Amino acid sequence: MTTPTVPTAENIRPDQIIVVQGTIEYARTASLIDGPELERRVKNSLSAYPTESPHTLINLSQPQIVPSDPAQFSWEEAYVQSLFFTHKKNPEKGVGYEAKNVTRNLPTLLALDPEVPGAHRQIVEPEGEIAKGTVVRIVVKTFQSKDAKTGRPHRKLGLGLEAIILSTAEVPYAPRAGARNLDLSSFGITVSEPLVATKGIENEPQNEIVGTDESGLPAAPVQPAAQQAVAPTQPVAPVQQAVAPAQPVAPAQPAAHQAVAPAVQQAVAPAAAAQPIVPVAPAYQVAAPVAPGAAAQGVAAPAQVAGNPDDPFAGAPAPNWGGAGIQPPA
Repeated sequence: MTTPTVPTAENIRPDQIIVVQGTIEYARTASLIDGPELERRVKNSLSAYPTESPHTLINLSQPQIVPSDPAQFSWEEAYVQSLFFTHKKNPEKGVGYEAKNVTRNLPTLLALDPEVPGAHRQIVEPEGEIAKGTVVRIVVKTFQSKDAKTGRPHRKLGLGLEAIILSTAEVPYAPRAGARNLDLSSFGITVSEPLVATKGIENEPQNEIVGTDESGLPAAPVQPAAQQAVAPTQPVAPVQQAVAPAQPVAPAQPAAHQAVAPAVQQAVAPAAAAQPIVPVAPAYQVAAPVAPGAAAQGVAAPAQVAGNPDDPFAGAPAPNWGGAGIQPPA
């Protein structure tokens, strides 16, 4: 039998550990993909062989192998590197890698132990998914499954996502579903915990509005006015008054006609032309617009992140390869 020259799923060894470092593009590792969600994913999948069983997964961008031996890749490490892919629709995203755990167990989540320097502790009950953009190291393991009907081992081996390793003591959780990721750092406002979606509760229908008196107490109901019986009107007898006969009046003497002087018409002077309106200066002064910025607001600029942002796993074995070759399988 000739020695293989290219690692494939048919010639890798089972139970081998491979560590990959990368930036989280998408993570679903805190809860299983199952039920209606799994059915919807299978229906909308473009893959020829979609995962139809409950599983978890993680997508990394810019993945790199962290070799157990810096001088050379193991056979299985070289196989995992061959699974790195380039985004066809978005080539600007660079290289990517996807790992799955096709079991009902969640991947082990490890964070730095603040009480034991250099050690990690397990996060047994994560509060949510890890935030996108977090640099992590994932542990994948080769396994050999068996045919459910015959019990014979499959010829091709698989890879399973076993663990996720963080470089921090606290888990950088992603915002909860429905919550807005508000970045207010430029205004000097920081949020100590991830935002949580809050759902509104529909109130009960309001009661009918009741009238109130001046003191605020419910007003007494208004009773309809009682109708009083009106006595029939009595006929009124006509009253006759004795009218004295009118005395003859002597004719009035004609008054002397007085010459009435015609009213003197005074010439009305034309109205003076309207004076132009002079704008009045406002009683207050409008402040000049303040240029945005931390200095203008009187807020100190946020401090720079300490440490090496390029590789949060500084001090651990670096994801590089000496280029001495690939160790063939034993």
